[in-house]
Amino acid sequence: MKLSKDIQKHQMYVKTLSNTGTTRGYVFVYPNGSLHMNPQNDFYLNIFLTKTTEIDEYVDIQKDDTIYVINRQNINPYFIELGFFNSVDRIKVNEGSQLTSTMIEYIKTIEPDVQNLSDSHIRTWFNNIGINKFSKKKEGSSDTILDDLEKLEILWNSIISKSEYYPIKINK
Repeated sequence: MKLSKDIQKHQMYVKTLSNTGTTRGYVFVYPNGSLHMNPQNDFYLNIFLTKTTEIDEYVDIQKDDTIYVINRQNINPYFIELGFFNSVDRIKVNEGSQLTSTMIEYIKTIEPDVQNLSDSHIRTWFNNIGINKFSKKKEGSSDTILDDLEKLEILWNSIISKSEYYPIKINK
């Protein structure tokens, strides 16, 4: 950026008085003659910034050769024709209101912290804690995951339940 010699100088005049009793060392004088620590109005200047540049034939020619493999999901078209997905509202349990009584009883058997809670309290616990606790299954562990809850009972609005009933494989 080149500096221009045509820089404009602006000055603002404000009526002030020196005052040793203030932190700043001065006070503002209002039009009615009263003295105040802060100015009556805000001050501003319009400053127009200009910049000139030169493009020096720079083009980024880097290329990312990484190949990402995407697994194709194969869905039998007959499932679409037969309305397999028409009644599907969810893939798996995502909130406590979707828990059935069978799922709640199963949670009571595997979670000692919630055995004495009511169904509504378990639904609240599931929203706050259970969804995060059941969401991931570590390899080689017997932890309960959300898919296991879905497999307890056939629900026609769930993909997992329907795929268990009609033995089909739906890739995740």
